[in-house]
Amino acid sequence: MHITTLGLSTELMIRRWSGEVLDRGDHQLVHTPDEPDFWMGNGLAVPPPARGEDPEAWFARWWGAFERALPGCEHRALLVDGDVGAATAGAVTAAGWLMHRNVALTTVDLATAPAPPGLLLRALDGERDWEQVAPLHLTSDEAEATPWNAGLPIDDSYRAFVRTRAAAKRAWVERGYGAWWGAFAGRSLMATLGIVSDHGGTVARYQDVVTHPACRRRGIARALVVAAGKAALASGAERLVIVAHEKSDALRLYRATGFVDADVYTELIRRPG
Repeated sequence: MHITTLGLSTELMIRRWSGEVLDRGDHQLVHTPDEPDFWMGNGLAVPPPARGEDPEAWFARWWGAFERALPGCEHRALLVDGDVGAATAGAVTAAGWLMHRNVALTTVDLATAPAPPGLLLRALDGERDWEQVAPLHLTSDEAEATPWNAGLPIDDSYRAFVRTRAAAKRAWVERGYGAWWGAFAGRSLMATLGIVSDHGGTVARYQDVVTHPACRRRGIARALVVAAGKAALASGAERLVIVAHEKSDALRLYRATGFVDADVYTELIRRPG
């Protein structure tokens, strides 16, 4: 299957670093064996419904394909290379799945955004920096649920998942796939994000922009996006890509930093239980 959207193609680029992405002809299988609870790391990348295709038949086809491909998973996940349309969205939600349209934005030129007073923006370096990443994500999730974990408890299982994800990010950086940046007040991490690409790749993709709840609406995330992006461009990237859910406040921030909309891909999830 040929992936056409910038958002999904860069997502699958990253998924390969911790797992595998296998072309099955009419779809791609995304599998992260070491992280079975990583919903978007274990799913199918599929084409959107064709013009005139029955939406319920399309949905049933890929739901069944997931169950055959990943029978041990308690969740169900489809990454759609485009928009599914209103009729298919209705079939998805009627079946109890969650749906999120992700807007991919891109730029080659970022606006100016200085760091707020008292903060240092730099790449993470060393154990003390990295050990703060998972706690920052958990603090953010406890204050404001993500689209996927809304209504779910922040329990030991979820904390373990977040720690595993943080370890994977560190491994990507150590293998040369990019950098993880932070905004520091002294030695304390106040915000973080990743900016990564394949070795020698010309497209750099942002990951997981997170700000401590007590530090939001101070321009920290904007300054960090700009600083990390300018560093990536200086290191050889020719294009920056960032993704946000279509209804998130982050879209306004990214557009104000110089990003323009490129395309849309859709995530469909049925949570366990």
